[in-house]
Amino acid sequence: MRSRKETADEARLYSLRSQLQTEGEDLCGVVSRGNRKMTWGHIKDLLKIEFPIHYEQLASSVDEEGFISVGAKDGSFFEFWRKGKDIKRRETLYRKDAHGTPKSAEEAPRSLESLILDSNIWEFTRAERAQIIKLWENLCNEEWIDKLIGLSESHENATRALDLLTAEYHRRILETADVIGLTTTGLARNTFLLESLKSKTLICEEAGEVLEVSPL
Repeated sequence: MRSRKETADEARLYSLRSQLQTEGEDLCGVVSRGNRKMTWGHIKDLLKIEFPIHYEQLASSVDEEGFISVGAKDGSFFEFWRKGKDIKRRETLYRKDAHGTPKSAEEAPRSLESLILDSNIWEFTRAERAQIIKLWENLCNEEWIDKLIGLSESHENATRALDLLTAEYHRRILETADVIGLTTTGLARNTFLLESLKSKTLICEEAGEVLEVSPL
């Protein structure tokens, strides 16, 4: 029977492994699909350090006109800004030209260097926003890959710790057994566990060698 500590450790490790797997799968989706899956949580640390002015605007609850705005998600206006909801709102308010097309849609996007230096991201066109988001994605890629490696290693460590807990539990049970039956495959998988039992005699049989008898 497992001790109370073993039960608690097992539950903690299963929870940790599940969390690591979910985080890893989410990050894999971002790496494989690019900024279509990128969220504020994936880029906020980068922006806070490398693009602090842009970070403050996206993290603030005050919009470009100085009003407290709605539309924040995950503690920021990143999704609101990325989808150009503010642009759409302006387009419904501003007068269109003779062709019925908002003038802002006709403007050629500025260079990436100009966008980096621009302190007001709310003035970016849709094309300019896609351009700088792609830059943020590229800057994050190396960090994401490093993080994936770390998550994978942590997942392996949690799995190894769970295996050790299970092995110890099985060892205590097997110590009370008079006879242990197993196949060669089971022997190969549990060599360390069986060695710890210090048995004098071990009988092993390969299940695949046992012929099945069928009626004639």
